[in-house]
Amino acid sequence: MQRIIAKGYIKSEPKGRVKLYSPKVSRDYIDKQSQNIINILYNDSVQNFIAGLYQNNALSKQDLQDLKAYLEELLKEN
Repeated sequence: MQRIIAKGYIKSEPKGRVKLYSPKVSRDYIDKQSQNIINILYNDSVQNFIAGLYQNNALSKQDLQDLKAYLEELLKEN
């Protein structure tokens, strides 16, 4: 386990008498993998991705309103 920690793949945190292990990945890696998921599963369409989340009840109407407000703010900046 120490070798894996030393290589930077996971991190450990003491919690009482035990250690909790969790993956240690960069924001860049997460962003790339997120884009790969959209490319592969949703035919490179963010709209299809959002629609799928909504249709499967993973997004509420409030989530969509928040997303709309965020996108409107981005459009104002450009």
